[in-house]
Amino acid sequence: MSDTDKLAQLLGEHIRAVRRKMRMKQAGFAHLVGTSEDTIGLIERGKILPRLETLYKISVSLNIPLPKLLDFGKDITPKNAKSTGGALSSLNLYLKTKSPKQVRIIHDIAQNIFDTPAV
Repeated sequence: MSDTDKLAQLLGEHIRAVRRKMRMKQAGFAHLVGTSEDTIGLIERGKILPRLETLYKISVSLNIPLPKLLDFGKDITPKNAKSTGGALSSLNLYLKTKSPKQVRIIHDIAQNIFDTPAV
């Protein structure tokens, strides 16, 4: 196995592990990255190395700086995912798939729920 193959395998496993920790499905993740689900599958299985542009989009979609994404020796789950059980990261990723108008509606609903005094 060549060094490139090993790198592709490590990177793919790393991306898959983080995506799963964030409870994100491959299809939704592919949509956020702006690529096909097949491409994400090939990357996660270590069959291909993503282009730098795609790698950057993956890091943005996972809310992880690119240098940390490439550091295979550390747990790179975003801190807010750890402290909130992944809920905040999952919500953030979900909101990225919505239009600004939809995000505003969700924000207004949440604000009304949490700002209303308990009865």
